[in-house]
Amino acid sequence: VWTADYPGGEGIEACEETDVVRAEGLHALMAVPLLNGNSPVGVLYGATRAVRHFSPDEIGLVCSLAMLAAVAIERAERLEQARGEVDELELDGLRTRTS
Repeated sequence: VWTADYPGGEGIEACEETDVVRAEGLHALMAVPLLNGNSPVGVLYGATRAVRHFSPDEIGLVCSLAMLAAVAIERAERLEQARGEVDELELDGLRTRTS
């Protein structure tokens, strides 16, 4: 979703983050979900302090960046899981050798 002038603009309803947005003086705001398959893993935000309309190319670019970021997050989670499994196996091996 995106809007040229948040809050009060079309596209995004005011939410609990409105105070933060106002404090930062943000107007144009874009929010793109980070999806792992069909599961959301976060949101990529883009904003500017000026009232402006995002072009279709800008929206497409941010959507592409969100897809790349979601893949990077998924890969980092898999790597962390693999490292945990390797650590567990090393510990099991150490216990086997010392018993």
